[in-house]
Amino acid sequence: MAQAESVLAELGDPDAGPAALEKIEGRGGQPARWFLSTMQTLNMLFRAARSSVTDDERDEEFVRTSSIGLPRLDPSRRSWLSRPRPKSRTRGRSTILETASIDDARNTRLVVLDPRRFSFLNGIDHETRSAIRAAMGVGSDKLLVQWASSAVFAVVNTQRRRNARAAVTDYVALSRVVDNAAVKADDDMKVEGAEKRSAARKVMDDAVRRAYQHIVHLGRGDGGEGRADKEFRFEQDNQSALDGSIVWAKLKDLGKTVGVGEFTAKALLHNLADADYSRPLDEVRDLFWNAPRMPLLPGW
Repeated sequence: MAQAESVLAELGDPDAGPAALEKIEGRGGQPARWFLSTMQTLNMLFRAARSSVTDDERDEEFVRTSSIGLPRLDPSRRSWLSRPRPKSRTRGRSTILETASIDDARNTRLVVLDPRRFSFLNGIDHETRSAIRAAMGVGSDKLLVQWASSAVFAVVNTQRRRNARAAVTDYVALSRVVDNAAVKADDDMKVEGAEKRSAARKVMDDAVRRAYQHIVHLGRGDGGEGRADKEFRFEQDNQSALDGSIVWAKLKDLGKTVGVGEFTAKALLHNLADADYSRPLDEVRDLFWNAPRMPLLPGW
């Protein structure tokens, strides 16, 4: 019995088993039945399409999915979303961020790092961490920046990226199957293909969102002095660094942001240091974008 189940598992493997193998689910407590189809099936077309999806095609869809329809960081929606992308695979990560215009404006911004070049964990994130520190103006290779305190970086998790890439590949393959002339000509396969593509799209969207598990922002150093990069990792499946409202709420818990309608005159006085009272008003305003000791404000 154990050997039979092992053989059945191998035959039913979606990657290694025969594409002609079809399954009919059992009803009324009866076991499922398997048969080898003599006709071209949706599964055959899917297997062929999946094997033809290149890494570049997969990652292009990954990048596209990570940057559309996402809430911005600022609850007032006056911030912007930036997704630095490399012009070639030979450019270093620090160079990519240096030329991405991240520090060009006074506003809060969620910088979604390209999943092809930037990721955290699995022992291969040294360059990513060094590049982010440099873009924040800290570390041995720091860049000359002015508004780094108001930028928050969203970074993909290496292991979850692997899972998301598999889901993206399935979606791209099913999209090709649906456009296949043989599928369009067969009413049953056309309906089944559309249903499977819709389901694959949801799986892909969820996997990509879960893959972006990390945020990094600029905070105060040890003892409240200087500057240092601060990292947080979301652990719940319904949390994502791509969701600006979730990121803003977490940063509020960490003391990095202020909620809508909460910045009062009393709150302003609480955040001012003795030296701030001699500053011009425009310099005090700028502190909320460039000084890590100041919180980020909605609508700024």
